[in-house]
Amino acid sequence: MNKIINKLIEKLDVNQQINDRKVLFEYFFGGKILFFIVFIMSIEYIWLTEKNKKVKYFFTIYEVFLLLIIWNPVCIKILEKFINFGSMYRFYFMLPFTLTIAYAITKIISKLKNKYYKLGAIFGVFIVISYIQGSVFNESNTIKVNNWYKLPDETIAVAEIIENDDMYEEKRAMVPYGMSSQIQQVYADIFLPYTRIVFNIPDENGNPSPTDSDHASEFPPVVNLNNGNVEYLGQYAKDNNLNYIVVSKEVILNDDMKNIGFELFRETNENVVYRKMNSK
Repeated sequence: MNKIINKLIEKLDVNQQINDRKVLFEYFFGGKILFFIVFIMSIEYIWLTEKNKKVKYFFTIYEVFLLLIIWNPVCIKILEKFINFGSMYRFYFMLPFTLTIAYAITKIISKLKNKYYKLGAIFGVFIVISYIQGSVFNESNTIKVNNWYKLPDETIAVAEIIENDDMYEEKRAMVPYGMSSQIQQVYADIFLPYTRIVFNIPDENGNPSPTDSDHASEFPPVVNLNNGNVEYLGQYAKDNNLNYIVVSKEVILNDDMKNIGFELFRETNENVVYRKMNSK
């Protein structure tokens, strides 16, 4: 029996699995371990006090089940065959952290009889939340936008131009890198030859890391689009049957786009949209 258990441990590489789960946990929560503690306490409170079974099971059984998947070496070993390590931490997004904490806190405050105690408790919760999570507007990578998609306004503008053009029924576009991973969130029918190129950076010991970066610095289409290499763009458009090429206004083209069969169609604040000329 011990031999079987030892073989299973060796097969699963449990120690490495535990270390990987720790890496993912720390990457997702960062230094905000207090937030996770409050979440666990909220689950326990709801389990002990909630009378409605549907609500109780949603906030407890479902969440514990997900945690067991995330932390289970067997499940992770299986999932690793389908999902790369850098995406594993996204399982935490499936946990309704804020909803669970908000429900538990609301239940606690509602049991207070004195309205002044309730107001004091609500004010205290606001302070604690601000201390734990901070403001999203303090983040350096947060930008304000003017659309419901919560995407850069330039992405929306380019997507609308391509989608609303009547010349081509099938939209096939080459767009600047970055926009390439966003534009299909607006219109999924716009074909893009590339979206996002992800490279997971190993840590100093060579272990897998959830930290990823855009690895496009050596990707020929991105390099040539950024360098304004018109001849390359023409061949790439031909190979991929593209009818739109979007170029940043910061890029200086080394030739006229008409020489590869594309004409200036529309402009936005930051980009120029070229459209394949109709050969008919």
